[in-house]
Amino acid sequence: MLRETRRSYGSVTWNVGDAIRPLSFPATMIALDSRNIVFTIVSQTEPYHSSVANRLKQDIEEQIFQLEERKPVVHITHKDFPVSGAWTIIPLLRPLINKHKNSDVRWILFVEPHTAVRCENLIKALAAADKNKEIMWIGYPLRDSEPTIIHHFKFYEELEEEGGFVYPHFASGFAMRLEFD
Repeated sequence: MLRETRRSYGSVTWNVGDAIRPLSFPATMIALDSRNIVFTIVSQTEPYHSSVANRLKQDIEEQIFQLEERKPVVHITHKDFPVSGAWTIIPLLRPLINKHKNSDVRWILFVEPHTAVRCENLIKALAAADKNKEIMWIGYPLRDSEPTIIHHFKFYEELEEEGGFVYPHFASGFAMRLEFD
């Protein structure tokens, strides 16, 4: 008869007995957490906007510390990636991917300095999306009802047949999946 004792240190739990047992990890260990997310605040150098971005960074760090007792990765774009056109996101992709390609990061969240971020809800939503590898974007979608200067592309008519040109609402924030495989 095996005598088993259940031991727990932090969030790692395993069985100790007369036989060797494989480690059993609670679902929270396998699920997504802040180590899998890069928070990216799309900011401006102007003092007011910079201070708002810094307050959001501090708020995100405090929320994650309360949830997980760790410091998350939070970038403020005008400080960490001072590239021209960062507001379009595209110039940020290469530096973000290069910086985080050998890490546990699976999602990059883009927010504006005035975006309200509720980290607990965000992590739950991304964890649910993370299970479906076909989901590449999470956010509030916007559609143009007709071509606009900024979104009028040669292929607009083709997209119109499929529901129109869809793009993220930056003010509400959006997350992009990273796949390095």
